[in-house]
Amino acid sequence: MRSRVLAPTINVINRTSILLDDTKSDEPELVIIAGTVNILGNAEFKLLNPNAWYCIPANLSLFGTTTIDINSKAHLAQLNVPVGSTVTVRKVDDTGKPVDSVEAD
Repeated sequence: MRSRVLAPTINVINRTSILLDDTKSDEPELVIIAGTVNILGNAEFKLLNPNAWYCIPANLSLFGTTTIDINSKAHLAQLNVPVGSTVTVRKVDDTGKPVDSVEAD
């Protein structure tokens, strides 16, 4: 299985940061999103590789909102949800249209 690391995102006070992964691999791939920081802001992840296993091992968020749009064929292998923050995960199709969503807080 191939693997790669995406750069971390940093978001502080009323800003919106967007992390886009629109790479399409032909075989399964582990994609690690290096530490994210979100303080009183909005973070958006657009994880569109249908063959990816996404891992977000370090997610520091203080009273922030994170929205993750993930291809319905991809996998979210690990996600830490900090206390006091809201994370919404939405499955999307190949065009980016939502299929369903789950909210965790």
